[in-house]
Amino acid sequence: SHQLPEARQAVDEALTRDPQDEQAHLLQATLDRRQGDTAGAESRFRDLLGNEKLQTGTRAQAGYELAQLLDGEKQYSAAFDALVATKKLLRPYAKAHLEQHQLSLQKNEELRSTLNRSHYDDWRAAADDDTPYRFAVLTSHPRSGTTLVEQVLDGHDELKSADEFDVFTQWVHDPIFRKFPYGTPILSVLEKVPAVVRQQARATYWQNSDALFAQPLESRMLLDKNPGMTPLLPMVNWAFPEMKMLIALRDPRDVLLSCFMQKVMLTPISACWLSLTDAAEYYACSMNTWLKVRELSTSPWIEFRYEDVVTDLEQHARKILAFLDLPW
Repeated sequence: SHQLPEARQAVDEALTRDPQDEQAHLLQATLDRRQGDTAGAESRFRDLLGNEKLQTGTRAQAGYELAQLLDGEKQYSAAFDALVATKKLLRPYAKAHLEQHQLSLQKNEELRSTLNRSHYDDWRAAADDDTPYRFAVLTSHPRSGTTLVEQVLDGHDELKSADEFDVFTQWVHDPIFRKFPYGTPILSVLEKVPAVVRQQARATYWQNSDALFAQPLESRMLLDKNPGMTPLLPMVNWAFPEMKMLIALRDPRDVLLSCFMQKVMLTPISACWLSLTDAAEYYACSMNTWLKVRELSTSPWIEFRYEDVVTDLEQHARKILAFLDLPW
C-alpha cells in the first residue's frame, strides 16, 4: 500500500528474526529500488541472482527485478543479459511445458493445412437451428493490446467482459476432446461430435460464463477476452458461428520483447517466452491461424492496431462499438 518506511521496518524485523529468509531479502532489494537507492537495489538483486544456495524461484524473481531496474536506468544490454541469465535458470523446469507446447504447434499446423471453406459452410449450416447468443471474442497474442480495449468495452452498459476466464477451454474444448483418442485431428473430432453435444457445449459455456459475474448477463453482449485463444479460433467458430471477432495487432518486435520480459508462472504458453526464438515461433503460429480464419470464416471480424488505439482512443472505440452494434 505504498507505506515504504513501515514496510522497511517490517522487513528489517523479519531479517532480524530470520537472516536467511529469501523473500525478505527480495523485499529489501525491492524497497531499495522503490526508495531511490538503485545502486543498493542492483547490488542486492545481483547477489540474489548469483547465489546458487537459494531456491530457483527466488533467484529468478531477483533476475527479473534486476532486468526491470536496469531497463529503467537505460542500461539495455545489461538488462538483456539479466533476462538471459534468468531464463537459463528456469529452462530446466520448463521441459514438460515445452514438450506440450511443441505438440500444440504440430496440431495447429495440421489444422491450418486441412482447414478450408467447406468446413465453415458446414458449421454455418449446422447452426440454422441455434438460438443465437450475443457474443464476441477479443483475442490475438499476449501483450498485443487486448487489455486496453477490453477495459474500454467493459465500461459499456450493454456488454460484460470475461477477462481471461478460460471458460471455453474448460467447458467446451477439453470435455469434447477427452472423449477421443489422443492425437485425433481437430477437424476429425469436430466432424464426429453429435449435434446435440455441440448444442450442450454452447449452453454449458454460456451458463458457466454467466455464473462468473455478480449479475446475470441477461440481454447484454458477452465479450470473451483471452489473448491466448487465437489458436483455438476455428473451434470457437465451430461452436459459435454467430460470434464477432476483435483482433488486436501490435508491432511483433514489441510483442515479443514484452513477452520475453514478463515475470510469469511457467505454462505451455509462457514457457516459450524463455527464448526469443520460441516466442517468435508461437507468435507466428497464432498469427498464421488468424490469417487462415480471416480468409475462411463467415463470422464478422475487425482488426485494430494497438499503436493507433493509443494515439486516438475515442476514434477507435467508436469504430469498435459500431462493429459490435453498441451505441456510443
